[in-house]
Amino acid sequence: MGIEDQKHPEETASGPDQEQRKEIQRQQIREEMRGRGLSPHHARNLLNRVVAELYAPGIPNLEPAQRYEEHVRDEACGDLYMELSDPEAVSEFNALIDSFNADIERIKKEKDLKAGEDFLNRALNILEKYNA
Repeated sequence: MGIEDQKHPEETASGPDQEQRKEIQRQQIREEMRGRGLSPHHARNLLNRVVAELYAPGIPNLEPAQRYEEHVRDEACGDLYMELSDPEAVSEFNALIDSFNADIERIKKEKDLKAGEDFLNRALNILEKYNA
């Protein structure tokens, strides 16, 4: 068995300590999401990538934004975040992202910074609406 085949002890560990850590993390997520329709942490991270590309020297490098669940499921405990997210909030947020992504080629071609800023403002309004 080569070094690359060996698992780190924490990856293979199971038992009370591992399960206890997982349960503590799940409790923290439940507390974070209490009264919120979207994970502010995950939604803001998703939007920060758009901001970085939008204000970079070349709007032509702007890439389509990930939908909320795609971004969240890429993260640790993504399934729990999705379970605790409000389906209506996720749907509204995704509809905005889909609209932005559908217009992205025009935005890049015309270097339409205002359209990008409008998208970000509308996304932040959705976050505020569901996380008040």
